[in-house]
Amino acid sequence: MTVVFPERVSLSIYRYGIFEPDLSLALVRLLEPGMTFYDVGAHIGYFSRLASRLVGPAGQVHSFEPTNATYHVLHANLSGVPGSHANEAAVHRRNGTLSFTQYDSRFSAFNTASEARLEEEELAQALPRTVSVRSTSLDDYVSESGAPPHFVKIDAEGAEREILLGARETLEHHRPMLAMEVGDVGGTLETVSRRLIDETVDLGYTAYEVAARDLRVHHPQERYEYQNLIFLPRLAT
Repeated sequence: MTVVFPERVSLSIYRYGIFEPDLSLALVRLLEPGMTFYDVGAHIGYFSRLASRLVGPAGQVHSFEPTNATYHVLHANLSGVPGSHANEAAVHRRNGTLSFTQYDSRFSAFNTASEARLEEEELAQALPRTVSVRSTSLDDYVSESGAPPHFVKIDAEGAEREILLGARETLEHHRPMLAMEVGDVGGTLETVSRRLIDETVDLGYTAYEVAARDLRVHHPQERYEYQNLIFLPRLAT
């Protein structure tokens, strides 16, 4: 796949052939042929490419990346991949446009519609600028595409709660598995992750973490460094 140096996700893929091994392992364990995978915050498409291999030609991968330069790399990486759909859009609470912070290409994984998740020293090097991007809610996209997801991966640099607020019908009626990155880094993000986890659990999900190559129930913390959590729907009783 195409990578962009010296961006950190690209460097990990180039050096090790993998990015975020915990989440990669979770997808290998949970995705099955024929499933539909949503990659929210797809960046250059590593998880979209992985998911496409796992769901196979009978499955679908819908990827969302709002910033133009990164979207073009994503589009190139998904070109010719069966069942793939690349969308130049942010997923948020509703359809429309968003004011988005875009950083230098070295920090493109941190582009955000929320508050920067960069430490102060990194932020000084990131050369932020504000751009306007198209947005869609998951509920509207599911309705328009007719392709409800079996699994939704969300890595949206602080906008996760807004995304879930725009996905209530999808979560209630289709009950997809979820993967979300949490992390309370920088600014006023001290308790955002715990609130997000509690609200997702209240929607009828159980939180898991990847440990020793397996999933184990996650016990919420008050503050988080970067971590990927898996949320599986609880069976109705």
